[in-house]
Amino acid sequence: MKYYKLGIVALSSSLVLGGIAPIAYAETSIPTNVLAAKTTTSEVMDKERLIERVHELFPGMFEDVREEEFRFDSGRSYGEESELESYGLRFFKELSSDMYVSGRFSFVGENLELVYYSYNNENNEEALFPPQVSKEDAEKIAVSFLNRMTNGSDYQLADNDDELYFYDNQTLTEPVEYNFRFDKVVNDVPVPDQSIRIEVLGSGVVSYYFNELTGKQEVFEKKESLLTESEALDRLKEASNVELQYQIQYERSDDVKAVLTYLPSPKIDGIHGMTGQYYIAGELLDKLPKKEKLKVLSSTPVEKTASITKKEAKEMAEQLLMPKNDFVKLNIEGVNERENYRGQRVYDVEFMYETRNGGSGSSIEIDVDTGELIDYRGGFDERFLGEEDSSRPLAYKNALNKAVDYVEKYASSYVHEVAYPNESDNRQNRYDSDDEEYRFYFPRVKDGTIVNGNGIRVSIAGDGELLGFSIDFDQISDWPSLSEVVSKEEALKDYKDVLQTELQYVSNNNQNEYQANHYKLIYTGEMDKEVLRKYYDAQTGEWTAASSRYDSGKQPSDVTIEHPWAEEELNFMIQAGIIEVENPETFNPDAVITKGDALKVLSKSLSRYYRYERYDYEEQKRQTFKNIDTDHDLYGMIELAIDRGVLEADTENFPLDETITREELAVWYGRILKLTNVADHYEIYKLNMKDSEQVEKANVGYVALVGALEIMTPNEDGYYLPDEEVTLAQLALSNMRLAQEMAEMDIDYR
Repeated sequence: MKYYKLGIVALSSSLVLGGIAPIAYAETSIPTNVLAAKTTTSEVMDKERLIERVHELFPGMFEDVREEEFRFDSGRSYGEESELESYGLRFFKELSSDMYVSGRFSFVGENLELVYYSYNNENNEEALFPPQVSKEDAEKIAVSFLNRMTNGSDYQLADNDDELYFYDNQTLTEPVEYNFRFDKVVNDVPVPDQSIRIEVLGSGVVSYYFNELTGKQEVFEKKESLLTESEALDRLKEASNVELQYQIQYERSDDVKAVLTYLPSPKIDGIHGMTGQYYIAGELLDKLPKKEKLKVLSSTPVEKTASITKKEAKEMAEQLLMPKNDFVKLNIEGVNERENYRGQRVYDVEFMYETRNGGSGSSIEIDVDTGELIDYRGGFDERFLGEEDSSRPLAYKNALNKAVDYVEKYASSYVHEVAYPNESDNRQNRYDSDDEEYRFYFPRVKDGTIVNGNGIRVSIAGDGELLGFSIDFDQISDWPSLSEVVSKEEALKDYKDVLQTELQYVSNNNQNEYQANHYKLIYTGEMDKEVLRKYYDAQTGEWTAASSRYDSGKQPSDVTIEHPWAEEELNFMIQAGIIEVENPETFNPDAVITKGDALKVLSKSLSRYYRYERYDYEEQKRQTFKNIDTDHDLYGMIELAIDRGVLEADTENFPLDETITREELAVWYGRILKLTNVADHYEIYKLNMKDSEQVEKANVGYVALVGALEIMTPNEDGYYLPDEEVTLAQLALSNMRLAQEMAEMDIDYR
């Protein structure tokens, strides 16, 4: 702790700092294929043996965890005919009144092989930036850990370019994490669906391990008479074709546009390594599937639908949700009207199923103006009562007819804008024997062209009951012209130019737990790294960065900059998505920064943001500043800063374009550190700097406290320069110091 630096104000500061509430403990979830089907007891595996195994695998790491602090965790059976059983152990330990450490372990087999491990220590200052270990050192740590856990099995480090970060940014207050994926190797061929993921913190501690075991017998195809990679690529290119489609792009939550692109049609996943057969959606085919003609459900729109009341919405929900079993009671918890993220007025109908053993619930979204079903996932699953449905599911055609009926009933105003499901596309239109349901996708159509990313999804039970229904339609005001595009031939050539193949073992993903997984040798079709996460712009003939509502926010950045004294900090914040670099050639970290940009960088330094996140303030229609409405990029950040007391609502407009001074930034920092109560008593502070008289009286306490914490200090000549405008490089450096103090004080900005 650095509180001793405060001198006379340490006692005053402790009055504020002592009141910080502890962070709520959030337990890390185990991936689904390690989660338990039943809880292991001491009759199955002795707890002491599991604890002993933990100490064997992690010597010296968990010596402070007492035996009584360990608890049995969930184990998982891998099938009645399999001897592979898993055993779980976990612990949760309080380090202090507001600090906790926890861990979870999952083992399989008699030898207790580790398949899952997670470790969370809230006292993680050593893992913050700057990290104690580099990425290269972290990789060595991960490889060493892998070798100990797998007893020399063959694995190779995989390319992690598919690893995406859900939010737009990482923060400076969370640990530095290095993530690695290792693919199993059989016969010198990678097996991507049998990978091991390892996470190493910036402190060098392994905090996560997950081994994707199937728990089933595996049969690998022998490498005999293989096609060469060149032969497979040539065959893949010969069969490739493209189709012009609209594609939905999401620049921001409320900025949606349609672009024109060429997409593979059909999508060929690869070529069989020996026969040359086409591998499409899990099947090997001698011939490519025939292209189905696009056919809309109705050639004309229906008559305009009518709005409904809350009472009618409740009655509609009751009809949809009524359970079949007398032991299950349906309760409609409430019907609330709101505006969804697409600007539609909807009723949220919240419901709950109650049984003798507990309950479950969710909500339904119904369009206020049309009475149509926007989003629904309901119906009580009778399997929770131990009841199995022995009846055979409907035939595909009958199930499809049922799905069409549901679209006509619950989305009648859309029937002229959606096409029948493509029967040859078993990725989106198929029977899932595991979930015992049919799934169908009705794509949106505009001017006879598919709108990729928009459509209606319907899932029905084997007996035809509606299980799920969602309308995914964006309001597009400006559609690009279908006539202003590059030729199909040019697009196909460009597509083939970036096509690559890699030989892999690919599983049939057999859903029958008693049958083996058979792995085929497939030359998988892949795009060149240069065009990953890009779409082909049909109007320009260029590969363009893509965005989707379901994409990760932060994309990997290959931008690095040079700087005499803040290079490491700036590059880290660029990689973390905190600082945006639109043009590396003109990027100048020594340029002064405006209050708008400073708040953005500061907010993303301390809190995660998802680009399509909706804020509670929006629901409240709250707008503090006249020039910052709900459509503004900084809306959520500014309203959060108001809530946290960082900004004051004492002006009509927020001064976005004004530069920020060192004194003003010190005030922001002091408020973030929750020092307002002590900083406001400016009369008790004496500033030890040559230009102290230039600091406004009301801000003396903030400058003193932030300086005592060594976040912003006078220069070598003893001048604080309170009126000096802050540059981006200076902000990056001081934000790093602020984050360190927040970690020590256990302050959570969000």
